[in-house]
Amino acid sequence: FSAEISIKAVHHAMHGLKGPNPVYEGVDSIIRRFLNGRDDENAVYKVALVAPGVDPLRNILKTYPKQHAFEYQGQAIIDLALQLREQLPKKGDGVDLDQIQKIVLETSHHTHHVIGTDAKDPQKIDPDSPRGTLDHSIMFAIARCIQTGEFHKDRAYQMTQAEKDELRALMARIETQFDQRWEDLYHDQDPNVQAYGGRMIVTLGDGSEVADEKTRANAHPGGDTPWQRPDYEAKLADYTQDLVSDSERARFIEAVNGMDSLKGDELATVNLIVDAGTLDAPETRGIY
Repeated sequence: FSAEISIKAVHHAMHGLKGPNPVYEGVDSIIRRFLNGRDDENAVYKVALVAPGVDPLRNILKTYPKQHAFEYQGQAIIDLALQLREQLPKKGDGVDLDQIQKIVLETSHHTHHVIGTDAKDPQKIDPDSPRGTLDHSIMFAIARCIQTGEFHKDRAYQMTQAEKDELRALMARIETQFDQRWEDLYHDQDPNVQAYGGRMIVTLGDGSEVADEKTRANAHPGGDTPWQRPDYEAKLADYTQDLVSDSERARFIEAVNGMDSLKGDELATVNLIVDAGTLDAPETRGIY
């Protein structure tokens, strides 16, 4: 697996994929997590395995669907920003951004340190940054939600220059703060308690405040609007639009519905087949 991802890393880099340095060498980085720090010769990484037929699959029970094209820690925050947006001063069809003096998000250490202002990464408050950075910037997510009133997987990252200029100014007025309450919820091992949320306070120009909080994403089983089967199928349709035919999508769903009765050599049917006509030749050359 290490060899496979190494080859893929080089391949993607040859195609121009970029990532912020802290992902690899920061306090919460891959190197720190897997090697206990770059200079620890006795580093050990342990993976806890459940006893077959005895323990529940804990990590699976703690997962939930991602409604938004953003990392897990931002799902509830995006829902919160969209919810809070309705309470902000309006200008025409949108929010009067000039009346927003500052926005503070009280949240867990991970959200504050990795995707918040404590990451101290200037790219995270720059709308010209690559999408791979912006989808790990809670400042971008909050600002874009307030600016547009939505967070679509494509439209959220496609902006005119005027939108970027407006967004840049708003992102600079957003900060995250560590709060022990949200840290405790983040690390709680009970799936019914664990939460990746936060509290958001918007200070307006006249000094008044608009505040709200959310513990879990709306789509979470314990959220305001837990996802049901139609929601998953709608996301599949959105993500495969213009990539697969309607008949292929229907065939795939039918195959998934009957997974419990599929034989080993039939498992390959649980794959979507992309329409050949939608594939473009890359402009750059990689390993393969």
